Amino acid sequence: MGVRICSLLLCALFLCSCSFTAIGYQESLTTIASTQQAGNFPIDTTSQTTSASQTTQVPVTTTPPPELPSIPTQPFEDLERNGKYIAVYDLKNDRLLYTTNLEQAIYPASTTKLLVLTYALTLTNEGTIFTVGSEINIAPADSSKAYIRQGERYTRRDIFAALLLPSGNDAAYTLAATCGRLLEPNQTLTNQQAIDRFMTGLNQYAVDLGLTDTHFITPDGYHDEGHVTSMADMLTIATLAMKQPLIAELTATASYKVTDLDGKRTQTWQNTNYLIQQSSSYYYPYATGCKTGFHNAAGACLIATAEKDGEELMVMVFKCSNKNARFTDAIHFLELGFELLAS
Repeated sequence: MGVRICSLLLCALFLCSCSFTAIGYQESLTTIASTQQAGNFPIDTTSQTTSASQTTQVPVTTTPPPELPSIPTQPFEDLERNGKYIAVYDLKNDRLLYTTNLEQAIYPASTTKLLVLTYALTLTNEGTIFTVGSEINIAPADSSKAYIRQGERYTRRDIFAALLLPSGNDAAYTLAATCGRLLEPNQTLTNQQAIDRFMTGLNQYAVDLGLTDTHFITPDGYHDEGHVTSMADMLTIATLAMKQPLIAELTATASYKVTDLDGKRTQTWQNTNYLIQQSSSYYYPYATGCKTGFHNAAGACLIATAEKDGEELMVMVFKCSNKNARFTDAIHFLELGFELLAS
C-alpha cells in the first residue's frame, strides 16, 4: 500500500510540475534571451495553451477513465539483484510499479547530466556555439572524457552528445561555463564564476521542478558529499529529460561521429550504455536509451528505458558493486516488468 501511495503522489507531482514550472521558468528567461539570442528552445512538457478567442466548448463527461490493473510487487521483491536502489516505472501510464528507498539520499554520479542538459535547453538554441576553453582542465583526471580540446568549437547537438554518449566530464564543464556566461552576458566571468553561476541556476531550476531532495555541486556529477538526489527526484528528472527530443534521440544513439566546426579533427564517441550496443553481450533489443553513471561512492548506476509490445518502461538501478551488474539488473527488471504488464 505504501508503494502505491508513493506512486500516486510521485505521478501527481511530476505531471503538475512538468506542465507549468518548466514553461514558467522558460518565460522568466525572456530578458536573457533577448540580449544574447539564446533561450528560445522550449522545454517539451506536452502541454498546450489556447487563447480565449480560440476556445471551444467541450462537453463535460463524468465517465472516469478505466482503472488500470494492479501490478504485484512481490515478484520484484523476489528478483535477485546487485543494485541497492531500484525503481521500475510505467512510462505509458505514468505509474510507479516498484521501488526501494524512494526518498533516501543517493549520489547520482553522471546521471546528473540529464538535469544539466534539460536545464541547458532553456538557456540555449540550436545556433548556440560552444567554444572549448581551459575549463576542461577542471574535470578530474580520472573521470570519463569526451577528449575535446581547447579552442575547438562545437554545435549544441555535438556538445550534448559529448555529455551523453562518452559521458564527457570535460564537455560538462564547457557546457556549464558557456551557459553561465549566457546567464550573465554583461559581465566578464572567470571559468569558475561562470560554472558557479550555472550551478546556481540549475539548483533553482530543480526547486522550480519540485525536486526537494536534489542539490548538485558540479555539472558532471563527480563525487561531492553535498551532491545528492533521491530515486523519487531522479524519476522526475529522467522522465522530463526523455520528453526532450534531442536528449531522447542522443541517449538512443550507439555511436556518434563528430568533427569540430573548424574541421580540424574528427572523432567517434561510443555510448557507455551497453544495452543499446549491438556488439555487447548486454545488448537488449528493446532498449531505447538513457544514461549511465559511476564513481566509487555512488557505485555503478544506470537509468534505462525500453519499449516492448506497446508498453514503455524505465528502470533505475543505483549503487551496483560493478559496472556490468547494472546492465544485468536492468535487463532482469525490464523483462519482469514487461511480463507483469502483459499478464
